[in-house]
Amino acid sequence: LGNVAISGGTLTLNATGDGIQADGDLTISGGTFHVKTNGGHTTALTDDSASCKGFKAGGALTVTGGTLTVDSADDALHANADVTIAGGTLTLAAGDDGVHADNDLVIGTKGASSTSTPRINITASYEGLEGTTVTVYSGDIDVAASDDGVNAASSTLGERSDKYAISIAGGDLYIDAGSDGLDSNNDINITGGKVEVYGADAMMDAAIDYDGTFTLSGGTLFGAGMEPSAGTQAYIAVGETSPSGGMGGGPNGQGGGQGMTPPGDANGSADGNRPTPPSFSGSTDGTTGTTRPTKPSGGNTNGGQQGGAPANRESALGIKEGSVITVQDSSGKTLYTATALGSMSSVIFSSADIKEGETYTVLVDGTSVGTAEAKLGTTDSSSNSTFKPGQGGQPNQNGSQATVGSFKDVPQNSWFASAVQYVTSSSLMNGTSTTAFSPNATMSRGMLMTVLARYAGESTEGGTVWYEKGMNWAKNKGISDGSAPNRNITREQLAAMLYRYAGEPDGAADLSAYADAGSVSAYAEKAVQWCVKNGILTGKTSSTLAPKATATRAECAAMLQRFASL
Repeated sequence: LGNVAISGGTLTLNATGDGIQADGDLTISGGTFHVKTNGGHTTALTDDSASCKGFKAGGALTVTGGTLTVDSADDALHANADVTIAGGTLTLAAGDDGVHADNDLVIGTKGASSTSTPRINITASYEGLEGTTVTVYSGDIDVAASDDGVNAASSTLGERSDKYAISIAGGDLYIDAGSDGLDSNNDINITGGKVEVYGADAMMDAAIDYDGTFTLSGGTLFGAGMEPSAGTQAYIAVGETSPSGGMGGGPNGQGGGQGMTPPGDANGSADGNRPTPPSFSGSTDGTTGTTRPTKPSGGNTNGGQQGGAPANRESALGIKEGSVITVQDSSGKTLYTATALGSMSSVIFSSADIKEGETYTVLVDGTSVGTAEAKLGTTDSSSNSTFKPGQGGQPNQNGSQATVGSFKDVPQNSWFASAVQYVTSSSLMNGTSTTAFSPNATMSRGMLMTVLARYAGESTEGGTVWYEKGMNWAKNKGISDGSAPNRNITREQLAAMLYRYAGEPDGAADLSAYADAGSVSAYAEKAVQWCVKNGILTGKTSSTLAPKATATRAECAAMLQRFASL
């Protein structure tokens, strides 16, 4: 009922509940641990499952030494306050998060020059590293996650908070994520270290995703997705940056980003399966010779997709799994080499070797796919990359176009522009700031309940938490059971709530044209059929519905607009 401190010994623990648990602080400074909880990370959990975390602290969790090997059905390391990992060797396989802090997660020691400590290898997880803030000072860190690799978020603070931040000042991070690699619900700051990050390439998900400001002022970065928006170190970007696309890739389609459905998702939609630990083979960049994890496979049935990852679009740069990507300067000198883990529609690279105003070339399997002039991040997050035509690939075209209202991330010619105009002018949804709508961000179940309550003319102001009024209204009207308000809403859950709001009318569409129609949860079958029949929901592609994909703010806005038009 108090604190736990362990500084040595050898402990082998097989627990149905938590492996080591303290109501207060938990401190590990030495020892060798083999901890397995509730059968390990492949065990299916339900909402009423007992806590079965590897190391759990009601207060702060601190690791300064020791060897920790954890295979847990829930989080491997979890604290209701801060987590600090300043030393030790950790090998973690988790059914949920690898390392989770309700408050701040700090890895390494400030000012440390070595990347040798701590050593963290997350072989399987839903989200790898999660905290309100995630700060890395030093260490050698490998993350394999079926959803986000590093996530700055908090269920307590909700979808948006200026407290969220990912800060990387040192260390060596290799991130392999099924959804976003670096995902901050506000800011990202990179001032040092080395980061090689892979994520989904599915319009709404990418290796780098943020809703605030991405400041790049040092270190080495290789990845794809949204470009830096500020900083003092130059970078290059070739291809389609700033995940934009849309529902099905155009104004009439329905699709977008889809992370794996969270464990124990509401309404019985979770498949309960877990990713298996990845194998270790191959080398990434030719500079360290370090072997790295491959993408998690198995243990997930989200539309038959591997490891919970979205179905990637075809890369305009021709990058696919196994492609060798090389960055060269104007003299032909190779600055970086990496082996892609999947489709990449853009390449973003920065290091001390990149000089503002100079031109660099990106090659895929030895063939040039684009050249870019190095620049500083001095524009907003929706700016276009500098791209020279005729070199392969295609640029993002959003940078200089007119936008909807004050939202810099909603170009007037985007597929979601009219939907954003509708929901904001109708006071159903607000921007995440005065200048951003964040169309690619996720939408929580509680937010949709609140939006539908507003649509019905109900007041949603007040309450002990921001979603309380909307949640209670939805429960009273039979639109939702009110569970899991902070979890991301899926496409089939969104369809189900709209269907119930409409009074569960007759009308069913034939879904046989969609290969994944069988993955629609039983509770949502009629709802999905009705929404498809009435044009509210269409396929992510011509042959897939992606019912368990996470819905984005832009998707929700579009479906609400179509629903209202009925």
